[in-house]
Amino acid sequence: MPITNRTTNLHQPYKPHKNREEKLNDLYLLAETLLKSNVSIRLKKKFFRHVIWEITAVDGTYKTRYRSAAVLGENEVPINHEHVWPVKSITSEILSNPDQMRRILEEKAVACIVSREEHNCLRDDIEGWERYSKANLRVKDMLTGNWMIG
Repeated sequence: MPITNRTTNLHQPYKPHKNREEKLNDLYLLAETLLKSNVSIRLKKKFFRHVIWEITAVDGTYKTRYRSAAVLGENEVPINHEHVWPVKSITSEILSNPDQMRRILEEKAVACIVSREEHNCLRDDIEGWERYSKANLRVKDMLTGNWMIG
């Protein structure tokens, strides 16, 4: 059975996890250690995927700050934890600019909860919030209560 907007409590305002900063600092330290290690690029990429996932889910997989109109709507819909910037792109940028690792993670390791249907509308050739704008998706910042897009 798929996870839906009814099986999670998506209407609640965004509330950072009580240990958010501690968890993030641990993940940044892990990323820094990974960058400095002598393991292969292939393995670094694989583990960066996990680090980025953990950062985007630090408050809970479906308790992210950003949520689409469809998942906040009245109709029950299957949902996805969507990376605003693709994990592969973030990883490549970090490996190309290791001295900018923390800035890149802070800016781009961001998730938005969307419906599966919305997920299928997001283009792969565009990154960041522009993907959502081009797909005409409305996104709400659950911390401020403001609509960012749409």
